[in-house]
Amino acid sequence: MGTVRKFECGISTAVSTTNSKDNHLSVSEKGILADVPNGVKGFHLFIGLPKGTRAFVAQKNVGVELGGYSTDGLADIGGGNGLNWTALATPVAVKRAGQNVWSVWHTDTPNRVDIWSVTEDGLMSLYQVGVITHNDGAHWRLHGEYRWRGRLFTKDGELVAQPEEPRVKWGPFVTWKPIFDNPAFKRLVSDANILAWAGKPQDLEPPLPQIPSGNYAVLQWYVPFAGQTGQGYVWMTNGGRNPACIHGVDLIVPPDSDGVKRLHRGDVVNYLRTGRFGNKDSLKLEEVSLHSRTW
Repeated sequence: MGTVRKFECGISTAVSTTNSKDNHLSVSEKGILADVPNGVKGFHLFIGLPKGTRAFVAQKNVGVELGGYSTDGLADIGGGNGLNWTALATPVAVKRAGQNVWSVWHTDTPNRVDIWSVTEDGLMSLYQVGVITHNDGAHWRLHGEYRWRGRLFTKDGELVAQPEEPRVKWGPFVTWKPIFDNPAFKRLVSDANILAWAGKPQDLEPPLPQIPSGNYAVLQWYVPFAGQTGQGYVWMTNGGRNPACIHGVDLIVPPDSDGVKRLHRGDVVNYLRTGRFGNKDSLKLEEVSLHSRTW
């Protein structure tokens, strides 16, 4: 095992603990970090992007609805081997409550960074990289995945974003729209060839599949970085009504090839029963399995 994990788009990553910032941890092919000390309090995250790439690193404020983006919490630490490296100024924090252990995500300095790319012909992607545990700290993982892919257009003087196929998987560009106001993003857009929009509304906001009667629901979103073991939300009624939460610990699905369990927007799921969680006594689904996927 080496100390650098490489992802798509030429992204390189490394991690150390707050116990020893300069000692990067070894990482397996599937992202499992080695020799993490017991009781670790946090992780330093380092991201290397190829020099000259049309991409940049930013942090999203996940602590508020439709939170904005900032690069203030990032530090340029120089280059090497054709890469420019960036480090999080504030380490990824670890939280403990009884036997539960997780990396903090619902904050303005979450457990991951967002890497945005805009090509010269207007293709746009969002790749997220961070540190998670889905088994209460028994294993820590340096994880990365695409969260959105599509193309930029202009409509009535503003930017709009069309998800690529399968459109239902990537979904409408709502959660991440504040990136349009980010100066680094604007610089990438300024010299890109952005075409005028001439499509249909449903191509920008693809509808979700219909929900069968019974113990079924349809995924709004699911994020491995969220919650304590991954988290998402579903609609339990057609037409975008009756939301409920899904936690990774309740998924009865095999892990993907990267070792992480996940669902995707538009998945129709079956559940055995509902339960309650949190201080707000929110509704959640339990013993959740994949019923159907349209792509």
